[in-house]
Amino acid sequence: MSMWRRKESEKPAVRPVKTELLEGWTYHIHEASSLAQAMTFLRQTPVTGPGVYVVVETPQGNIGRDLIYIFHEPAGTPIEHGPRPPLPEPVPSSTHCAWCGFYVEPFDLAQVPGTATTYELHLTVDDVLKNGGGFRCRRCDLLQCGWCAGLAASSGEREARCRSCGTAVHSHVTLP
Repeated sequence: MSMWRRKESEKPAVRPVKTELLEGWTYHIHEASSLAQAMTFLRQTPVTGPGVYVVVETPQGNIGRDLIYIFHEPAGTPIEHGPRPPLPEPVPSSTHCAWCGFYVEPFDLAQVPGTATTYELHLTVDDVLKNGGGFRCRRCDLLQCGWCAGLAASSGEREARCRSCGTAVHSHVTLP
């Protein structure tokens, strides 16, 4: 055997194939010999920005990861929420969660020009988590995603609170 050839056990479980840019979306395509290898890889490969997908092609079918889910490709059927590793310390940002660094989709509220109307936004946990939504703390101004606000692991009705100062960042989120 040539010293330049890798042993089968030394080959990486998941190999990059190509990156495609299609209509404003970025697809990082990989291949693996099993779904188990693909799942392990996707759990360890965070996608922190919008419009980016990591897809792993396997003989048993393709799976991918985006900002929110690990999913079956091409239908997009969710398998599980992708893990969000914490940052070593909070990082203030106007677009990314201070606690995990993932992009946070802002919720837009319609405002009536020339009025001082206060709006309440009633959301379900799916509204927050499925859309990569989050909250900005009224007191310390840190942005945090729904996962870091504790919504993904909770049940019942409760207030989403800032991890930094404990302020209620939104009091009308209904959880299953």
